[in-house]
Amino acid sequence: MLFSFIRYEVSFKVNQRDFTKKVKYLDQLIDITTCTNTRSELEDQKVELIKKAAKVIVEQKR
Repeated sequence: MLFSFIRYEVSFKVNQRDFTKKVKYLDQLIDITTCTNTRSELEDQKVELIKKAAKVIVEQKR
């Protein structure tokens, strides 16, 4: 039980780090983008990335 908890925590931290880094980069790109179409596409990608991160976290808990 302890090892599975530790494995889950490590996996959670790795995913949190990876997805947080990707979201920050997307935020930076959104901030500097002047084209409204590109900005909209980047925001859509950000939403999909956040959904994917949530799904990964939920699936790990099983």
